[in-house]
Amino acid sequence: MRDCPKMESLVNEGEFEEGNILLPVLETLSLSYLRNLRRIWMGHISTGSLSHLRHFSLRACRQLTFLFTLSMAEILSSLVELIVEDCESLKSIIVVDDEC
Repeated sequence: MRDCPKMESLVNEGEFEEGNILLPVLETLSLSYLRNLRRIWMGHISTGSLSHLRHFSLRACRQLTFLFTLSMAEILSSLVELIVEDCESLKSIIVVDDEC
């Protein structure tokens, strides 16, 4: 996904029924030049969502201050590659859920 200037989050839980498993077979995700992206995932992440994600790259997402909440990181057990470039506001890779 690239150059979506209005996007603030990749997934907003409020747009889906609670408990829905989202993107369960996605293996590669690349986010670039999303200048207003503030969060990857907004809300609770259901077990099974992103469970096959192996490669994640993030480039020039300058409003993003953290990548994952702890509960999201626990679900990403298949992740083997993480690339982060030119994300100047990024302070943490993982934050405790109640800190965000």
